[in-house]
Amino acid sequence: MAEVTSGAVDTSVLVSAHVAGHVHRGRAAPAAADATHVIGPVVAETWSVLRRHFRLPATEVEIALRTYVQDRILVVPDVDVYRELVDVGAGLGLAGNVHDFVIVHTASNAGVRLVTFDRGMARLSTATVSPLT
Repeated sequence: MAEVTSGAVDTSVLVSAHVAGHVHRGRAAPAAADATHVIGPVVAETWSVLRRHFRLPATEVEIALRTYVQDRILVVPDVDVYRELVDVGAGLGLAGNVHDFVIVHTASNAGVRLVTFDRGMARLSTATVSPLT
């Protein structure tokens, strides 16, 4: 794991920051604005949630995410994240949270602190997850 020197938000925070009237928008928007990095899988997962759950138009999602990504350093998973997933996934009982594992370990490997509303993500990595309360 690299030294933690910067921050990113996970899908729970990024979605909350982008949905008008979301109950957590007041806390999420400043955290998202302060992020210096964006984790690649968070972009894809946020796109999916905004389109499927909140039914936002594709053009609106595209503009919002393009604007968000353009001013941040994009961090993508490397092959080691997937090797680790295969090595420890069963032991952790990963299921739907497999995406969280990839997000957490991508951030960790890059030395990026991850801010989230999902307290369960902390069990996937102890050093880089900061619950947003």
